[in-house]
Amino acid sequence: MQQAERLVQLLERRNQLLEDYLALTERQRILLAQEAPEGLLESLEERQGVLDRVEALQSELVQLQADRPPQREGLDALREEVLQQGAKALLDRIAGLDRQNRAAAEAHRGHLGGEVRRIRQSRRGIGLYHQGVEALGSELFDKRQ
Repeated sequence: MQQAERLVQLLERRNQLLEDYLALTERQRILLAQEAPEGLLESLEERQGVLDRVEALQSELVQLQADRPPQREGLDALREEVLQQGAKALLDRIAGLDRQNRAAAEAHRGHLGGEVRRIRQSRRGIGLYHQGVEALGSELFDKRQ
């Protein structure tokens, strides 16, 4: 197989992996909206696996691109350019969705923080109420005797 053909194959594979990564990022947006932490964690693990495969592929791509002749012509050069532009577009979409997902996660975390504070205040109130009832009960018991 020629070097140019191999390069195009690797670029196609990388773009497919980036599309998988984009789909997982979109899935995370849905899971964040549904407040589904278990599914979100699974999605993050899957995403890391895809990212690891992209990084492994990227190292081979870098080597092939360094070894290719500086003057490229023909169909393979055109395909390579189109695939590179496609990868850039996918990465831009992924980055945009990641920003939205981070904002949604921050908002959710703020909401959860408010809920935790409310629960703590309720628990303190219950504790104070319980202490008051116990103190009152022991006073009544002591007076009866």
